[in-house]
Amino acid sequence: MANREELLIIRSARAGHPQAQLALGKRYLFGSTNLPQSHPTALHWLEKAAEQNQQEAWMLIGEHVSYAVALEAEDPLRVALWYERAFEGKSARAGLVFAMLVFSCWLRADDGLRQKSMRALTGAAARTARAAERRSAAGDSADQQATKSDHRVSDQSGAGRYRRCAIRHGGLLVAAGRGK
Repeated sequence: MANREELLIIRSARAGHPQAQLALGKRYLFGSTNLPQSHPTALHWLEKAAEQNQQEAWMLIGEHVSYAVALEAEDPLRVALWYERAFEGKSARAGLVFAMLVFSCWLRADDGLRQKSMRALTGAAARTARAAERRSAAGDSADQQATKSDHRVSDQSGAGRYRRCAIRHGGLLVAAGRGK
């Protein structure tokens, strides 16, 4: 059962206060002494806070709420907006989830959203590749690099005309081709 402080946060969040919605979302996202960790419930409250321009809310969504949880939302394309904003805030992980959400709803997405998702995918691939290069330059072994990141990038040059970027996010492989 929630303690007195958490009950006050819950009441304030239900009343529509964005800071309380953000605080409640964080408690469900990471778990607290008396509130269980629940990413679907965290997404609900963080989305309410994000709708009231709480930047930290969409950054938390982009960094910590998985693709699987976002896909189970009532409208994954609506949720994709927060991943897009987090990606614009420099979260490569959010860009990957944004692209995957748009790809999963491809027929319902408009052309502008489809194009943004492709840019997010290639941008996330580039950011992840730069991070891997920095780790490599710092002297980490390949095994250490793989364990430090959920995102793995491999670039292969084709016949000199196309560059393919493959990104592995968890167990899912997302690939995009791009002209040179």
